[in-house]
Amino acid sequence: MPPSASLWCSRGSCQQHPTLAVTHTLLLSCRSLCVFGMGGEHLHTLSVEGNHTQLSQVNWLSETAVSACAGPEVTVWSISQEQYQETGTFAANPTANITYLAASPNGRYLAGACDNGMVQVWDTQPPSSGQQQTMDPMLKISEGIEGNVVRLSWDSTSKLLAAAVHNDVLVWDISAVTDGKVESFVCMGYEQGARVTCLAFQPGGSLLASAADNGQCLVHDVNSFGSNGVVNGLINYVASGQVSNADSGDAVKAMAWHPSGILLLGTEAGTVVAFQVVKVPQQRNPANHVAAPAQQQLAQAQPNKFVKNHDTRRQANGPGVVEPGRGAYSRRQQAG
Repeated sequence: MPPSASLWCSRGSCQQHPTLAVTHTLLLSCRSLCVFGMGGEHLHTLSVEGNHTQLSQVNWLSETAVSACAGPEVTVWSISQEQYQETGTFAANPTANITYLAASPNGRYLAGACDNGMVQVWDTQPPSSGQQQTMDPMLKISEGIEGNVVRLSWDSTSKLLAAAVHNDVLVWDISAVTDGKVESFVCMGYEQGARVTCLAFQPGGSLLASAADNGQCLVHDVNSFGSNGVVNGLINYVASGQVSNADSGDAVKAMAWHPSGILLLGTEAGTVVAFQVVKVPQQRNPANHVAAPAQQQLAQAQPNKFVKNHDTRRQANGPGVVEPGRGAYSRRQQAG
């Protein structure tokens, strides 16, 4: 067997299938996907028959359903202790290799970023009796995408889909598709030349966080998206921060929300930084009732607030401390 590329654990536990608990593991190795039980026993080996393209972009749709990409196609399997079954195959149309795949939290939708600059969304829900499931996407998005989509993220309601494209974050309301068109928003605010590398919706919340290769981090509140489709300092709540530039501007490579509400950022320098988001009510200009620019408003509202961080570095002398950043965050001093 070739060296393994990645590992995945099932999301959540399954009372009907105790072997498919959170310790249920997938191991991706070239063209095969190996399934292991909670005791480490090998259960199944999944592959796409007749397809010689390497599998990638594995996603759990539920405790018993998993998907993976092979070129322009996505295959979905149903897994149990005793057996597995291929339950559906979905294809990019027009044909294009899928470079990034994200499953919605409810397990119904799959969104794929394609190498032709398009985002396609498939509905994996089995059709009603008498209807045949289609391989084609339910939605094709190309308008407003200028460049390669490097990340996709769903919100907890499975209604909003966000994409990182160059120095913008695009958001679409998948629940409001009309005649193949979807309502979209643009979350701007990154410095010129920055490239968004990570993004993540807050689980169960309304915040959308993103970060870039210059260490910049932005947080938007989706409840404040306006009808003009642009989020650039004209929303009720927005926050920004900067990872320490002690390492010549750390590029953010990983992002995750902690259950406590803290936002964790991992940089290519081996630094893990924790931010506590402080939402600040926007102030209006009494003369024209126009919202003040978000960056200025936050600086005025929180003049003594800095980045809250717990910075972990791979250094012999122990954890380091990130220098104070800027934005609407609070900082806790390390004890000792």
